[in-house]
Amino acid sequence: MQNPSTSANVECRRPRPGTRTARVWDLADEITRERGCLAKVAAVRERVVAEGGNPNTANTQYYRWKASRGAAAVAIRQVQARMRRRKRPGESVVDQFLAERRALWGEA
Repeated sequence: MQNPSTSANVECRRPRPGTRTARVWDLADEITRERGCLAKVAAVRERVVAEGGNPNTANTQYYRWKASRGAAAVAIRQVQARMRRRKRPGESVVDQFLAERRALWGEA
C-alpha cells in the first residue's frame, strides 16, 4: 500500500494569488529564472524566512511547486513521444514555423 502522504498523491495546483503559499511558488519561480536552473529548497526557504514567512510552509510549498513542474514535464514528454511518430526524418518543425512567420511578416 502506498503512503498517502507522498508527493505523488498531493494535488499540485498553484495556490490562489496573494496568499502566503502562492508567495512561496512565486519565489521559487523567481529564483529559477534568476539562476537559470531549478530553484533549491534552501534558497526558497531562505527568501521566505527573510520576508517573515514560515520555513515549514516554505518546505511544503516548495515540494508541491516542484511536483507540479514535474507533472508538466511528464505531460510535455508524453506529447513529444506521440508527435515523434508524425515527424519525418530531416524535418524541422521550428524551421518550418519560422519560415511561415517570416513570410507572414514579409521578411522572406
